[in-house]
Amino acid sequence: MNTPTALRTTLDIPAPKRRPMTRDESEAFVRVALWDKQVESVPIEQLAATFGETAPFAVAVMLGRLSIFAPGMQVREPTLLFLVTICDTPGNVTMWAFYLVRRTRQLGRAVSVVDLAKDFPFGFPTSEAMRELWDEQKGEPGSRVDNRLDDPSEWAAPAAEAPAPKAALTDPVLTADRVHEIARHCLFKADEFPEDGSMPAGAIRVDAVNAAFGFHPERIAEKRADIAALLAELPEAFMSDKGGGFSFLNACVDRLDRPWGEHRDVEALLALGLATGLASFLMPRDMWDALPGGLPYFVVTPSAPTATTSEAA
Repeated sequence: MNTPTALRTTLDIPAPKRRPMTRDESEAFVRVALWDKQVESVPIEQLAATFGETAPFAVAVMLGRLSIFAPGMQVREPTLLFLVTICDTPGNVTMWAFYLVRRTRQLGRAVSVVDLAKDFPFGFPTSEAMRELWDEQKGEPGSRVDNRLDDPSEWAAPAAEAPAPKAALTDPVLTADRVHEIARHCLFKADEFPEDGSMPAGAIRVDAVNAAFGFHPERIAEKRADIAALLAELPEAFMSDKGGGFSFLNACVDRLDRPWGEHRDVEALLALGLATGLASFLMPRDMWDALPGGLPYFVVTPSAPTATTSEAA
């Protein structure tokens, strides 16, 4: 009999087979993100004891799997309960439990709600992708288990494997250097400020995440197409006609899941988007504390009209 390949987890499902969160899921995600800031990680046995026999069926399946196959593992209740809410079969619950075990081992700590946002920037696996993943783990005819996820050895730490070679990719369009080059071009020059140092008349003021920007309206208009091209390289989850917007945390990668910059670079890109009207925040600033990492969700609208106000955000 051939040696079976290592089981994949939900994290291995590629972006094209993921779907944006529903409205109900998005609202639940915001609630658990706020809750997650107020709790500590606990051993799985402690959480199971807290629920006892009152645990809903799906929660009981998750707690049971983790207690059996990962005794002593640290878990975060908000993360666990959110994952249960997006499951419609016991098999899906089991596969998300498997993800938690593998990911906890990789991180060296319990998986948080912020970790979920970072791991699934394109949304969560579709129902079809979850069915395919379940079919992959079914045992070979004559094997001692019908499902490989019933075998404790599958949940153990896998042997180190050489990373698979990645397919060649085209040179990235979205880079930190390009973002800052455009941002510098669009800012007012030192000799364009009034003598009192105030904002020049007609400036497009942008209050981004941590910083405020004052852009020259004519230069912003000049670079609008270039800014639109950079924003179009963000993951589909950010597009108004695809995912409907996503977290600032997840804008550090491009649409091909390649890291392109740090959060200060994302802020500069977002500021350019706000100045052109091509990007907008999804929630008021006073609600950001309830979001993962205290950072905003924003959406990119490629067909948005040119901003005409001097206050872009």
